[in-house]
Amino acid sequence: MPACPYGVIDRRTGGEDAHGKAVLNEGVAQKCTLCYDRLKADQTPACAQACPTESIQFGDVEELRERANQRVSALQQAGIMDARLYGNDPHDGVGGTGAFFLLLDEPEVYGFPPDPVVTTKDLPQMFNRATGAALAMLAGAAISFLGRRG
Repeated sequence: MPACPYGVIDRRTGGEDAHGKAVLNEGVAQKCTLCYDRLKADQTPACAQACPTESIQFGDVEELRERANQRVSALQQAGIMDARLYGNDPHDGVGGTGAFFLLLDEPEVYGFPPDPVVTTKDLPQMFNRATGAALAMLAGAAISFLGRRG
């Protein structure tokens, strides 16, 4: 849960899910499964099918990205210069996402972090530094111990 830069993964606390079914696995950290059961039956996820404005779309990510880029261009040509895609940049702090959002204002207005970062991204570098520090301390202790014997 703490590693999710968007706060999407959360613990279920009871009630009903998006389909009106009782929440199972109460207290377990979960996120959207894109209606896996519906996808297996070649159906669209429930949120995309039910969205009255067709704001939620599901399909091939490259096709969706192309459509979204065309929509941003059309909005900008219409004078809405703040139109942008959020989560589309493969060079951002999360390496791009499989879901992106058309925003007409700053990300904070929509409850998104301005610069999302995967908090576990630096773990390998941190591990290497901690290992180096531990080895240096061990070497210092060994030298100190051997220095007393001599």
